[in-house]
Amino acid sequence: MQNACHSMKQIFKKDFCPYCEKVTEVSLVSKTETLSVLGEPVEYEAQVYKCSICNNEFAPSELEKRNFKVAYDTYRKRHKLLTPEEIRKTRKKYGLGQRLFSRFLGWGEITIHRYESGAIQDAAHNEVLSLLEEPRNALKVLELNRANLSIEEAEKLEKRIKELIEQEESGENRALLRVLWLTDEESRDRKSTRLNSSHTDISRMPSSA
Repeated sequence: MQNACHSMKQIFKKDFCPYCEKVTEVSLVSKTETLSVLGEPVEYEAQVYKCSICNNEFAPSELEKRNFKVAYDTYRKRHKLLTPEEIRKTRKKYGLGQRLFSRFLGWGEITIHRYESGAIQDAAHNEVLSLLEEPRNALKVLELNRANLSIEEAEKLEKRIKELIEQEESGENRALLRVLWLTDEESRDRKSTRLNSSHTDISRMPSSA
């Protein structure tokens, strides 16, 4: 990691300083650092503790974990890749465990576990995972990789996918009905406005003597 500018956050606590080798008062420091992610330099905002006695900075395991996550998420955002949380959400939408989800996709059994744990997926895998936002695409994937699943697993997944498709179509129908209702309402309002305007014009006409 390479670091750049520093900025202090007024957050203080007691923690073990590895330089002083004792518990001291430390402050949380926010700083710009650069980390190489898959060979690409990524600039991100890291957090470390600064000892009030020796002024040295250090990052215990929880901050190191947080810093790596921020750097990796910055890389993902730059390359438009799904985050581990988004991948997990997609998997759970289909009611699948990590190994079963990997087999459904035709990948190695621990692939999804790696991605959900923070490993960065390649562009090809990311495209497939992104397509699964649409249940109809999941149905196509199931037909391609049905042999990777048991009969019971495939039938259960197919039922879930079709339920999602029905829910989606139901939502689309409700949205369409809503649009049609609003359009009809606007049409009635325009007719009412024209009628009121016509009545007003008639009332203003001079009466014949």
